Order: sequence, then C-alpha cells, then structure tokens
Amino acid sequence: TRALLPSCACYCCRTHNRAYLHHLLNTHEMLADVLLSIHNVHHYARFFAAVRASIAARRFGAYRAAFRRELLGGDDDSGDGTTNELARDCFGKLLDVQQHLAHEEQQAYEAVLAERRGGDGGVHPLHA
Repeated sequence: TRALLPSCACYCCRTHNRAYLHHLLNTHEMLADVLLSIHNVHHYARFFAAVRASIAARRFGAYRAAFRRELLGGDDDSGDGTTNELARDCFGKLLDVQQHLAHEEQQAYEAVLAERRGGDGGVHPLHA
C-alpha cells in the first residue's frame, strides 16, 4: 500500500498505491498513463519553479551545482568519467537564459539611471 513516491504530494501519489498503478499498467488501462502523467507534470512543475526562483535570486549556478551533486552524482561528471550530456545541455541552456536576463536587467537599470541624470550624463535637477 505504498505510494509511487512516498514523499510526493501529487494527486497520483496521494490517492493511489503502487500495486494499483502496477495493475493499471499490466491491464493497459488508460488511467495508468493519466495518473503517471499527473505525477510527472507535478515533478516538472516543481523543478522549473525551483529553477525560476534560483534565477530570480541570482543563485542559479549554486542551484545547478547542488542539483547535479544530489541527483546526477557530480558537478560535471557522474564520478566514473562519463558525462550526462542531456543534463549538461539542459543546464547550459538555462545558464544562457539566466545570463541573457541578467544582461537585459543591467541595461534597463543603466537606462533608468541615465534618464534620472537627464540623459546627458549629468544629475537631473530633481535628483541633485
């Protein structure tokens, strides 16, 4: 009577046990696919929420390193010299997005400062 993943709070894990899911899979019931999809989407949503939060807090690099250590067994390699290319590609793209957003944020900040200075590099009379 264990849940698919005991620590999971998704609908599938809260309301159905592993034996029932096993039965649904073996009898090719469509409900098995639906329940497992609910479970998977729940985990993807939580993962990407954590990624977005780490980007917003400017801590994506630390999040990435912790994720790789915890789930993939190392920072860049799995410990035996092999590399998880899919994970590396995914996190590489996310890091590119973070850097792009940080660059845009810096440009917007500089534009606001220039506007406050009156656009000519001097200090705006209202902010002097």
